[in-house]
Amino acid sequence: MKPRRGDCPPPSPIAAPIPLQSAADPAIRKRSGKRKFYEVGKMVHCAMREGGVAVVGIEEVAKKIAEAGSQDSEDAPDTPVLKPNGAPIADVSTPEKRNTIHDDGKMFIHKSIVTPNSLPNPRNRMPPPSPGQELAMDVIELLQSSFDATNNCFTQHPPSPREICQLTSAAVAIFSKEPVLVDIESDAWIFGDIHGNFKDLNYFLTELIPFDVTLCPYRLVCLGDYVDRGPYSLQCFLLLVSLKILSPGGVVLLRGNHEDPAVCGDTNHYGEGSFKKQCLMLYGHAEGAEVFDEVCKIFTVLPLCGIVGGKVFCAHGGIPRVNKDQADRMQILRDPLFTRFPSLFANVEPYTQTEAGINQWLAAYDLLWSDPVRGSAAELDDHGFGPSERGGTSIVFSAVAVEQFLSSYGLSLMIRAHQEKRAGLRVSQSNQVITVFSSSNYQGHGNGAGTVLIRSNGKVEMLMKTT
Repeated sequence: MKPRRGDCPPPSPIAAPIPLQSAADPAIRKRSGKRKFYEVGKMVHCAMREGGVAVVGIEEVAKKIAEAGSQDSEDAPDTPVLKPNGAPIADVSTPEKRNTIHDDGKMFIHKSIVTPNSLPNPRNRMPPPSPGQELAMDVIELLQSSFDATNNCFTQHPPSPREICQLTSAAVAIFSKEPVLVDIESDAWIFGDIHGNFKDLNYFLTELIPFDVTLCPYRLVCLGDYVDRGPYSLQCFLLLVSLKILSPGGVVLLRGNHEDPAVCGDTNHYGEGSFKKQCLMLYGHAEGAEVFDEVCKIFTVLPLCGIVGGKVFCAHGGIPRVNKDQADRMQILRDPLFTRFPSLFANVEPYTQTEAGINQWLAAYDLLWSDPVRGSAAELDDHGFGPSERGGTSIVFSAVAVEQFLSSYGLSLMIRAHQEKRAGLRVSQSNQVITVFSSSNYQGHGNGAGTVLIRSNGKVEMLMKTT
């Protein structure tokens, strides 16, 4: 079988032709040249307002990016920049200071209660933990205590297949009760693609977040793509699932395009980076296949998107396209009978026999696979959507499409993942979209890892970790 190029989807089981017409896209794209690395600690603040998002100091930040010559692997600009060899924080205390980048700020670091040392006696809390929570605490302690960050390796074997089956049962029971579109309170940390990078995931959890998993004032929101390509796909996902079991309301795990057995089970395309291949290497063929199948049960019931603080739309890829019948997209996403597709590519026929089923499949596909349009695409329909270079049924969306979607539903900003960015972060589509990628040095590219904090006062803080 001929391998797919890059991160292209498998052949689509449903044909979804896109009517194409010329349409203007106001998105501004700047190119930059020489690459540059930055230290951890810079925060770029944004202030949300009704009907859109006003990014504080965005022009100044973009200017500094151009001066620094930062460039992501896709030849697109990264708005947030960090001063070399420092940890500056943007001061937004007064209007005069909002466009000023300081050298005297220090990155905040808090001890995390998800670490073994800071969860000394969780079993003494009332009420007593359930068996699933007991197991989740054991898994967290095993994974974090056995990880050697210096050598980026584990000193102990991951949980047994039996334990993973028990963890799966507890997780599926929780996720099955959540809607496809979850409403999330702020403050919330937003993370993008992790792709088996346990070192970065563990760093963020233990260093950047004042995080008691049961009492934390922040929500933890992950936008999918936990598995494939990186070496520790299973360990990353088990850690996050365990946190979810301990704090169902405090941890939100969305589905990414790799949380699909047709993708993460493609050992021909991803080789040893395939999630399925990693399971087989860890446990042998029989037990490894069982572990893979068990974890895919969780993938099936993961929510597809969320809204933080009533204003920020979050999804792995993008926004749903406008269907030919002009169906209300938010109504589709909030349908309590929305189908939980085990895969978007295999055995979907039973779910797509009706128009409602087709609309749900298309919405799920767009949420997981679509991208912002790059540059000025010539082939866009009247709503700002067009065909994607990824092929198949994949689409791209313009600033016009984002503006229409956000304004229609009283939203101000979209945060998505799905694409590697040089600084781990990028603002695009007329400052209406933030792309966050949370795995540094992805496939040896030397990129940074980003995360975004949505505050209840309407501010957005962006933080980057270098390799």
